[in-house]
Amino acid sequence: MACTLVAVKPWRLGLNNAKINWDKHGVPYACDFNDVYFSTENALEESRCIFIAANQLTQRWSQWSEKRAFVIAETGFGSGLNFLATWRHWQQQQSHVTLVYRAIERFPLHVQDLQRCLQNWDELQYLSTALIKQYPPAVPGFHRLYFEQGRVILDLCLGDVSDILPQWSAYFDQQTPDTQASMVDAWYLDGFAPAKNPDMWTPDLYQHMARLSQVGATFGTFTAAGHVRRGLQQAGFKVDKQPGFGHKRERLCGVYEGTESLYTAQQTSKKPSSKQPPWFRNTSPKFTDKKALILGGGVAGTSIAYSLAQRGWSLHLVEAQAQLARGASGNAQGAVYPLLSADWSPATRFYLQAMLLIQRRLDSLRDAGFDIPGNWCGVLLPASTIQQQKKQQQIIQNLQLPAKVVQLCSASETKQHCGINLHHPGLWFSQAGWLSPATLCHAQWHKAAQQTQAQLSLNCRIQKISRHNGLWQLWRDGQCIAQAPVLILANAWEALKLLPELELPLQAVRGQVSYPPQTPDSAKLRSVVCETAYLTPTNTTGLHCLGASYTPGDTDTTLSIAEHQQNLQQLQSLPALANSLDTQEELIHDWAGRVSVRCSSRDHLPVVGAIPEKQAFFEDYAEMHLGKRFDTYPQEPRMQNLYASLGHGSRGLLSAPLAAELIAAQMNAEPLPLADDLQRALSPQRFWVRQLKSST
Repeated sequence: MACTLVAVKPWRLGLNNAKINWDKHGVPYACDFNDVYFSTENALEESRCIFIAANQLTQRWSQWSEKRAFVIAETGFGSGLNFLATWRHWQQQQSHVTLVYRAIERFPLHVQDLQRCLQNWDELQYLSTALIKQYPPAVPGFHRLYFEQGRVILDLCLGDVSDILPQWSAYFDQQTPDTQASMVDAWYLDGFAPAKNPDMWTPDLYQHMARLSQVGATFGTFTAAGHVRRGLQQAGFKVDKQPGFGHKRERLCGVYEGTESLYTAQQTSKKPSSKQPPWFRNTSPKFTDKKALILGGGVAGTSIAYSLAQRGWSLHLVEAQAQLARGASGNAQGAVYPLLSADWSPATRFYLQAMLLIQRRLDSLRDAGFDIPGNWCGVLLPASTIQQQKKQQQIIQNLQLPAKVVQLCSASETKQHCGINLHHPGLWFSQAGWLSPATLCHAQWHKAAQQTQAQLSLNCRIQKISRHNGLWQLWRDGQCIAQAPVLILANAWEALKLLPELELPLQAVRGQVSYPPQTPDSAKLRSVVCETAYLTPTNTTGLHCLGASYTPGDTDTTLSIAEHQQNLQQLQSLPALANSLDTQEELIHDWAGRVSVRCSSRDHLPVVGAIPEKQAFFEDYAEMHLGKRFDTYPQEPRMQNLYASLGHGSRGLLSAPLAAELIAAQMNAEPLPLADDLQRALSPQRFWVRQLKSST
């Protein structure tokens, strides 16, 4: 019977934290699986035996010569013990290897239970504290955590293994297009025992392991169940039995030998392949030098600099203005909260993940000594109409997110949250708030410059972009002022003025924010309030931030009194909030404010990632509208070492850091920090695909 991969299931709604009890030895016991999280017989040594030793990490790390990261995948994160043991081993080996550890967990522990689990091992306490500080709430999706200055990366993928693994994509090699590059080098097959958790230990698991493994990838597991051994063998793994740890008689370990000989001999199956359409596949980048040009010095460009500096890239950031963050990233305050809909849309998933990432990044920058004004004071979204109230109720019912992320609040509770009685219920984001975008930009750039060779060119408006002998070149006044193998466009709507041939549906949008002064009534505002307009608590200057206007196609940056009045008018649906400001006509004329030009895409999602060669793309996939089989097309698009972080609209402060992580992962052939379908939803070529599919 043929070996096929199951189709991606719909995104599951919500997650439940694990329900656990504790035995007299302090060992956690999973109520839903009737099994323990770890052995009472020295669980740390068991982890080292079954996973670290079985995967030969000591020898392999010492001999590692590849430029990419070493990737470990675990099928049950549980208490995090295996991750911490591996991280500790990495420290003890003083390894030069960058480690990416990907772990799947369907029932994440409550942070209090995690703390209790990990207090058993004194030698892991420092690492445990670092993990707990970044540990995410139970939000479905991928959560990327950084340790050791970015040299140890934990991707905590929360969801069912049958949903998560299909969303892991491998890289293809442009020189050998039928070959997938390795994404996983070692597998930790954990999770509860096959008899207790049969839904995980299935042929689909082993087939996805084969899809994501290059020849030579290893695995280790505590079980010796016959159907596990046979399933792994059928997927192309050589399986060995070894003595078990403690009272367990046997365990399995092995190596992926590939499937060609197996399938050729038996002629019963096809080699597992990706279900990802070829026009969206990722290719392993080919660089002789890790040098990159970044065009744009706002939150998008500096976020990319931060992410690439962690990975050792030499950077040259070019900004047209006299300072960083003089464009749309220069507002005094920016509201930071996720955009939610009543289903698990790409936007909902992306912005939830982005919200949690920027919180961790801000903590890291502040821990490094950067003073970034802002306050996680909470964000309130009042519902002033019955229709809005019903929509918010659907969001809560359908997404089932933890209350610490978002919850409904009554009309009386809104005053407790924001300090002003708005007389309406709403959504309350207790861990959201506001930040200073410009200060964040400067902090990200200075941190990047501390970590790597970084050059900054200000007051440098580029007039032409070209590519010669594999190098992207930036031209000004007839001279090439910078060149590098890689170019990243992070200069908003001006990118298409330089490369109009990309034909990406981006538009310039004028937006004006107003800075009304604090009054005795408005001083009571404790949180950000967002409805048609948003109003922030005052910053250190005694000014609120009110906005913002939205004028597509307008690039004029002259401050407008009429748009001050328009911003105030948008606040009238919340009379108590509007009336807290001093709105006399003559005073509005004296309001300060700021105008910037944002960049938005046609579908209101940012445009992020590698940009294929457009002419080749349309030639290779011209018959896409015919619905032909994937294997009849070139197996990946032809790339040109060009990347984009564009179209962030009014949410760049939230979306740009996660966009930067996606680009950095693609440039370093790392596992992506986003699910495969989310990467497609953000990819630049998505607009070309829609155009080709509609061709006749």
